[in-house]
Amino acid sequence: MESIFSYTDYRRYLADFFEERKRLNKHFSLRMLAERSGFKARDYLMRVMRGDRNLSLEGAGKLSLFFRFSEKQTEYFRTLVQFNQAPTTSEKERCFLRLSEIQKYGAHQKLRQNQFEYLTAWYHSALRSLLPVIDLKSLPEGKDGWEKVARLLDPPITPKQARDSVELLMRLGLLSRDAKGKYAVAESALTTGDEVASLGVAAFHRATMELAKRSIDRHPPTARDISGLTMSVSQDGFRRIKSEIRAFRKKIQAIATTDVGEDMVYQLNLHLIPMTRNQGAP
Repeated sequence: MESIFSYTDYRRYLADFFEERKRLNKHFSLRMLAERSGFKARDYLMRVMRGDRNLSLEGAGKLSLFFRFSEKQTEYFRTLVQFNQAPTTSEKERCFLRLSEIQKYGAHQKLRQNQFEYLTAWYHSALRSLLPVIDLKSLPEGKDGWEKVARLLDPPITPKQARDSVELLMRLGLLSRDAKGKYAVAESALTTGDEVASLGVAAFHRATMELAKRSIDRHPPTARDISGLTMSVSQDGFRRIKSEIRAFRKKIQAIATTDVGEDMVYQLNLHLIPMTRNQGAP
């Protein structure tokens, strides 16, 4: 099985470890794993793997000894347990950064860090949508060109951020460029794992909500759509509303996919706000 450093979910690691041992020894059981690791309750690890119980740091230490982890592997495993069980987003972010420091030179962690970086900055997705639809032939080369790209966004970013963002998009395979210098959106998916992806998406939503707050003062009502609805609903009504929102998103995505002559990039979180300057404006 893969190294512990390739995992972002310790419960998944426990399940894979058990399946591997079971494959090698059909008599191996979760009860044996619990007893040999020093747990008194024989069904404890089964409940942990199912998500019914959390693993304590003391328990993580016991399992690390059983797995014969190195000091570095043990620290990663203990931090992974804290990462998966963190009660707040800020605590999760702290643990994720620590995981990155422990194995910062590993291929898995480097890719994971790049993908997390993409999710946590709003302008990466904006540039990914913008670059394929603008005429880059009119942009100067070098620093001046990146400065012009950076100023196309609203709010503008720095030339270095623009250059680094495009390099990141290319590195992740989310953007491609042909021999003539024309950019295109590549059909690639992020594979950070549910825990890391959800953490990155949470940070992305916070950033775009800040952009929405800025848009209220920055853009006239004709250039944005920000609205709200306060209501009382049952749990069944809540589920039905979520279903309608999902269907609505699919319809909006279909419009965006078949649209032609694009001259703006927008962000929709049930607030529709501009993220670029109008490319058709003089």
